[in-house]
Amino acid sequence: MYSNCLHRNGLIFVFTVYIRLSLLCGIILATFFYYLPAFKGRLHSYGKRTLLYNGLPFFNGPLIMTIGNDCRISGKTTFIGRSDSIYPTLCVGNNVDIGWQTTVVVGNKINIGDNVRIAGQGFLCGYPGHPINPHLRAQGLPDLPQQIGNITLENDVWVGTRVSIIGNVTIGARSIIATGSVVTKSFPPNTLIAGNPAKAIKTLKNDVLHSQGKDTS
Repeated sequence: MYSNCLHRNGLIFVFTVYIRLSLLCGIILATFFYYLPAFKGRLHSYGKRTLLYNGLPFFNGPLIMTIGNDCRISGKTTFIGRSDSIYPTLCVGNNVDIGWQTTVVVGNKINIGDNVRIAGQGFLCGYPGHPINPHLRAQGLPDLPQQIGNITLENDVWVGTRVSIIGNVTIGARSIIATGSVVTKSFPPNTLIAGNPAKAIKTLKNDVLHSQGKDTS
């Protein structure tokens, strides 16, 4: 009976491994032969070594999107272009990470520089979708032109988890935005940003920015 139990457990283990390997192979094949080609087909232009993982991003509206080299983008992301804008454009630089459940809503233009990191559940909002006036909103009218704003993330910006960035905002190079922040205004380079509404916590000194990888012992 003991040997029969071992045999049965062995079969269950082999079957479980087989199922998991089959699912993994299916995901890999779907990514490289379906999701990635479909994603690239939606882009205006793309660079080399694009990595797409966990599915296919959702696109809506007349968005023009370009990405550079070595970008890594979650398949659980959303990219939207404002329907009433002329050529809403999203430009993504080189070596950029866009994390899980991030939503990018383009009014006119959003620029994401090189080496930018956007963690999961980020929200870049270039337009609100509705007018401020409640009577116009009740009529189902779209937002007004003065409500639309561009967003720029300069090179080496790090955006934490669940950060929201509103239109007419530029985040200076090498700045870091803390988790859960709501950014409604621009900040200069080398700034640690946090809060709702976000404010400058401190300036990131050059010795901190350049200390990584150096022997400090």
